[in-house]
Amino acid sequence: MVDEWETAFRKMAELTRQQKNARTWRSGHRTLVRELGLHRLEVYMCRGLAWLLTPDGWHGLGSEYLSAFLELLALSVEGAEQASVTTEETRGDTRADIIVRTTAATVLIEAKISAPEGARQADRLAEGWSPESPSFVFLTSDGGVPATAVESVDQWRTLRWQDLGAIGRVLMNRIGPGTIAPGARDLIETLEMSGERPATVDDSKLDFYLHHREQILEWSDLHGQAGR
Repeated sequence: MVDEWETAFRKMAELTRQQKNARTWRSGHRTLVRELGLHRLEVYMCRGLAWLLTPDGWHGLGSEYLSAFLELLALSVEGAEQASVTTEETRGDTRADIIVRTTAATVLIEAKISAPEGARQADRLAEGWSPESPSFVFLTSDGGVPATAVESVDQWRTLRWQDLGAIGRVLMNRIGPGTIAPGARDLIETLEMSGERPATVDDSKLDFYLHHREQILEWSDLHGQAGR
């Protein structure tokens, strides 16, 4: 058995070397945003989303990302190229994460990642911005409804962060990577991975482990015995 292990170890070591040389043996997170831990920080993710929604941003998407977002909500895209996007807009003691205003529509986005809802938060937002009759969007990882929407429950639409990554992916495939800023591509890929693990495994090291798990666990057990 030890001879078989020696042979298996040499083969696995060679496969590891080949994958490292081919740059398919990767460490860390798949995107820079996740590597920096920014995907867990609501303020930064909202700023990134607001940037993608801004028509004249340096992301290279023009107004197409905003138009796709409005279409997702079944809203008019008229005037999308002249839209204004603001973050952390306040009225009284209530703050909206993102406000999008076009000539045809106003959208208020309340986003959540890990922070809980504040007291009557959804209802306070609906009351504070009611003069503009906006479309209210509650953005979370699971698409849940806001618990603090009592009087305003019928006014809120729900979206997942992944949904916003999906519309970005469609645009990247259509426009091509050369036009879109690297930061925009990184953010869109981060949005795609929000909440759930991707269905396909494209990490070479994880794939390597799954194919050689029995031998690795055997060797790991030997390491534990040697340390006793």
